[in-house]
Amino acid sequence: MSLEKLMSFDMALITETYISSFLSEIEVARDRAEHYALSLEKEVAERTKQLEELSRRDGLTGLYNVRAFHEYLHRDLLSIERNQLSLSLLYFDVDDFKGINDSYGHGAGDAILAKIAKRLKQTVRESDMVFRIGGDEFSLLMPGANTPEVATQVAEKLLAKVAEPIELGQHTHTVSTSIG
Repeated sequence: MSLEKLMSFDMALITETYISSFLSEIEVARDRAEHYALSLEKEVAERTKQLEELSRRDGLTGLYNVRAFHEYLHRDLLSIERNQLSLSLLYFDVDDFKGINDSYGHGAGDAILAKIAKRLKQTVRESDMVFRIGGDEFSLLMPGANTPEVATQVAEKLLAKVAEPIELGQHTHTVSTSIG
């Protein structure tokens, strides 16, 4: 009988140790799975943010696109109304852009648009936002530009910067824009 009790106690101890070890392994696996799930959630959130940003950018120029233009314009209009601030908007396009594409091809036209976009980004204030609305059309939102003279000065700087010769291979192009 004492041998039976000893064997029963021994079996209970072995079973309890086995179950305890098994539960510990399950706990470790659960912690790893939770950590992995959290890291996946973080990565998905980061990728979603990247995709949202890409959906607001023009693929050719890297400027904000027309979708972003509408979003930022709406936001800025609400802000200026609420806070009694000012906002200037410039809208411009490249003169005779169709002629550039017809004469030199769409690749040259794309390269010119990319160079213009780079010049625009270099010329405006950090608080200004430049958009490619479509084709050869661009827009600039200037929060805080509180007088027509400020917008006019920026427009003149943009006209001068865009008018600088653009080197593309063996050809030099001079483009002009119309701004309103």
